[in-house]
Amino acid sequence: CFEKASVKFTPEFKSLTIVLNEAETLNSTVTNLLQLSKVTTEEGNVKHTKIDLVAFMDSLIQSYNFVNTDNNLINNSLKLQPLLISGNSNLLKTALLNLVDNACKFSSNQKVEVNLERKGKYIKLIIKDLGIGIAEKEIKKILTPFYRGKNALSIKGSGIGLSLSSKIIDLHHGSISIHSELNKGTIVTVSIPQKIA
Repeated sequence: CFEKASVKFTPEFKSLTIVLNEAETLNSTVTNLLQLSKVTTEEGNVKHTKIDLVAFMDSLIQSYNFVNTDNNLINNSLKLQPLLISGNSNLLKTALLNLVDNACKFSSNQKVEVNLERKGKYIKLIIKDLGIGIAEKEIKKILTPFYRGKNALSIKGSGIGLSLSSKIIDLHHGSISIHSELNKGTIVTVSIPQKIA
């Protein structure tokens, strides 16, 4: 009968782990800053194609689930008819992946629901989580680069993802609205003009 070996982490190992985590955060911050700068610089040169947002989100969520196996992400839009928009698929993937990842990360992988619907001339993507929420007085600041809510400071992040997503949605003539309650969750709604087939 084998006894379970006890593993002791030395102070050096712990220090290296902290340095590695900080390096990963810095790398993520630099990458997001470069993306934000590129989006701003090339604002008039972004190429758009016809995108079915139903199929697009299905593919995005499948990819996210493959990498993040512990999440509880539910796509409620699989049976919808195609919802067409005009967009840049690479930029939209960055923007919407940021929003999905935030919902999962700030809710400790509790249930996150993704819905799509047509409202007038717009397609709405609604991401609802049951996470830590955002204080009402901070919601107006949350799309500002580097701003992070006080209750989110202990959670890994750079504070750039939301502002990058907002800029990308702006380039698609859309908008992001955020409704949130502390300790109850957040609903992020992305509105993008529909493209007539």
